[in-house]
Parts: sequence; structure tokens; C-alpha cells
Amino acid sequence: MLKSPVMLAPLVLGVPQMAELLDAEQPELDLAVAHARQTRAECSINACEAMIGRYERIFALPAGGKTLEERRAAVIFVLNSRQLVTPDYLIRLLEGVLFCHCELAEQFSEYRFTVTVEGENRAPDIGAAVRYIRLLKPAQPTPDGRACRQDGIGDHLS
Repeated sequence: MLKSPVMLAPLVLGVPQMAELLDAEQPELDLAVAHARQTRAECSINACEAMIGRYERIFALPAGGKTLEERRAAVIFVLNSRQLVTPDYLIRLLEGVLFCHCELAEQFSEYRFTVTVEGENRAPDIGAAVRYIRLLKPAQPTPDGRACRQDGIGDHLS
């Protein structure tokens, strides 16, 4: 707020015309401050709204049919996975985004792997696990396996 002794001298604040001018300008100043805060927030993937589409284009991610939080998580997941995808690295990433214990078993003879996602108090989101693995596009082995819950229910990776 401009109308304070911290921003303007008390002598200036005492002029009636100045008070009217400051009251008229304050809504525009509030808009400018809000715009600056939003612009700063757009630089952070965790808080962006308008720029999420740009980030998805940069990382060649599909944008349709997901919530804003899922879109942000996908961008962060790809951004953090720009290194060689080892089994341990894949497990750490999946556990970090799914909040569940994960295990990975490689079938070298078949050139594929299986990810087991174990939920404790809730059923883990197998679809999310499949989407995250597809985003990584691991070089070896080919992601042609299953992400399954402890009870054996799962989705096939293609």
C-alpha cells in the first residue's frame, strides 16, 4: 500500500488531492504486484499454471486429459530423469512420485522388466507408474513388462 509513512512523507500524505490520487491508483498497483508474483511463480514448475504447456512442449510430453498436478509431476519426473536410467534410479524415482514401495525385476533373457508397486493403506496408482516409466524410455531393457500391485492386478506396458 502506497498510502503509508513508510512509502511517502507525512507532508505528502496530508495533501487531500494526494490521498485521492493514491486511492485511485492503488487497484492498478495491486494488479501490477499480483502480476509480478504470478510471473515469479511461473518460473517454478511446482507452482506454474499458464506456463505448464510450454514446459510440456520443451520435454515433448502430451498435455491432454490430466490434472494440473499430474502435468507438473510429469514435467518434474522427466526433468529429474535426464541421466542413465538404472534399475535403482528408476525405483527411487517411482517411489518418490507414487509414495509406495517399488521393486524391479529384470528378465534379461526376454529383454524386459517387471515393476511391482506395493501400496500399504491404499491401492497404488498403477496407471501413473506406467505413464512415468513410458516417460523415461529406458534404454535397457525394453519397457515391455508389467507394473503390478502386490495382489497381482496391473497394467501392461507397451
